[in-house]
Amino acid sequence: AFLTRRGCPARGRHGRRPPRASGVMELLLHVSGNSLKVLCHTFPGFICRIVPHSSEALSLGALYVFLQALGLLWAFLVSLLAVICTRIIMAAVESGQDGSAGAAPLLERPMRAVAVCYVYYCVVRVIALFGQCMWTVSWEVYHDVPTMRRMLVRNKQKRSSDALVREEAGPQTPSNGRRVSMQASRSGSDLSATGGRKSMRSQESNGAAAAHPSGSPSGSPRAGAGASMMAATSVSDEVRRKRQDQRRTILLVCPLVVLTGLNVVLLVGQVYCEGRFTEICQESMIFDPLGRLNRNARFVLFLSMMQWLQVWTGFFPTWHIALLKGRANNLPTRALQSFVVFLLVPASLIRLLLWFVKPAGIGVVYHLVGLRHFLIDSVLVISWNIWMLSASMTMVTPEGLSHAGFSTRRFRDQERWKAMVLAFKYTLFFWQGTHFIRGCISLGWGHAQNDLIAITILYPMLLCFVWTSTFVSVALSRLGASLLTTVSCFLASMIAFFGLSWVLCDFVALGDRPLLITCVWLHLGRSGFRVGRHCARWRSDAAMQAAHAEAAASAGTNGDAAAALPKMSR
Repeated sequence: AFLTRRGCPARGRHGRRPPRASGVMELLLHVSGNSLKVLCHTFPGFICRIVPHSSEALSLGALYVFLQALGLLWAFLVSLLAVICTRIIMAAVESGQDGSAGAAPLLERPMRAVAVCYVYYCVVRVIALFGQCMWTVSWEVYHDVPTMRRMLVRNKQKRSSDALVREEAGPQTPSNGRRVSMQASRSGSDLSATGGRKSMRSQESNGAAAAHPSGSPSGSPRAGAGASMMAATSVSDEVRRKRQDQRRTILLVCPLVVLTGLNVVLLVGQVYCEGRFTEICQESMIFDPLGRLNRNARFVLFLSMMQWLQVWTGFFPTWHIALLKGRANNLPTRALQSFVVFLLVPASLIRLLLWFVKPAGIGVVYHLVGLRHFLIDSVLVISWNIWMLSASMTMVTPEGLSHAGFSTRRFRDQERWKAMVLAFKYTLFFWQGTHFIRGCISLGWGHAQNDLIAITILYPMLLCFVWTSTFVSVALSRLGASLLTTVSCFLASMIAFFGLSWVLCDFVALGDRPLLITCVWLHLGRSGFRVGRHCARWRSDAAMQAAHAEAAASAGTNGDAAAALPKMSR
């Protein structure tokens, strides 16, 4: 059936043969899509169904992972506070050259001392905020991520535009008012007593005529206010709908962008620091390709990529059909098809098999096709992230989303959403357990235990970073201006804040500490972001008040004209 494409017409509208995908390509894409569906959803769902209380166990396990990392973070914060207090006291009681490095005496150079205290405050504040974010994400994962579900599902309005119009239309008699409200609350058309169907507009007009027996309600000042309110409400509903669609797109794209950026930074750092002993490479141990921290960071990024691949295939269950039918003659679409079928899937399977059979320990490098193994790992993970991002951009059209199987009903259904989040948690523990068993067999119990501890610290930090980046992106989309302008201003301000943080740290003789510069930069960026949000809210409230004042003025004008009509008739 894949090769013959039965049911397609032999000729198009203008006598030309319609485009058709290659039979082999179509077959391979169907096989790839169904295989990913089985690995990411069918098999995890089967395991979770046959294992009793698997949902509760996975939720408690995910909560334990985050709480363990949070406990270690708070222990580090307490030790850091002790060291900072010691340095401040030494700087206060000592003088001259006997003061501690980087902490000038308070009485001799007060401005520099205030700057040092601010740098230390930024470090403590950023760590505390990160711990708060980790606490929030842990409970979100435990409760099946309800915030993300609410953001994906379009919120239904509590009151429709007709309800607002009826509210502005003034008091009515009990019987007629009840009849109008019951008729206006029905959507579409309604069956009459004789079996026919009457339209909504005729019902409202009949109810309004009954409520105003003296004449047409269109001349009422309340009716003018209601019409203005309905127009304003329809515009606001359209704006709200566009923002919700934009927010949903950000939720689908932003995690992939963040993961791709982190993988690129790690790859560039590995290439730069390999064989070099510069100061930045010695302080940033995560860029050492032969160290334990770099190995575990690469595994955590791979784990996050697998989890997002599971989520992505859940959002787009028939993505292979969308790539085939959406825009078959488009060159980027054909490139995506060929890349995933002929290069990405075979290379990933071969590298995964070698990862199981031939694990590399600390300080061990082996070559594959003339390339070092850690470079191949980073390139493959980056390629998968870029492919999912490109495929998502290709399927953002309404036709592409319909072919890909994207539907908000899947998010509204509690059971289906719970099954998707359960598969997300299952992926976490499956790959952690696989990594631990592999380490125990090949490298020993102690090596595997140390790797597991590092992974349980790095993974919550990565998920919190992705969560925070997505929240910031969604908040930027609510500022009212165009998304491109908002993002450009945000990036420009963050670059300016980075330069200011570097100048401040260099002023207190701490310019060679990248972690301190990063903490000051994040604190300045957060403060600027909060100020921008408050200014945007104030501007939005002012615009809304102006719109309501204009609607009230229009309603008053209609009311004066309606009041003058009876005088003219008399």
